[in-house]
Amino acid sequence: MLSDYERKVLRILFNYSSGRRRLPTIHELTVKTGKGSRMLLLLWMLLWLRHTYIGRTGLTLPT
Repeated sequence: MLSDYERKVLRILFNYSSGRRRLPTIHELTVKTGKGSRMLLLLWMLLWLRHTYIGRTGLTLPT
């Protein structure tokens, strides 16, 4: 189960990648989430290590 913050970041990443054909910068993520860049990088690494939602083939949203 994902926390609200994790789910929010995944939704932002997914929408950017599908709508704008690119991933957001760290600055754009800090503006959208209101969290610091360290927190975002830690969350990104955590999700990457899990390989559950951010894989080598791209982003997938949890159902």
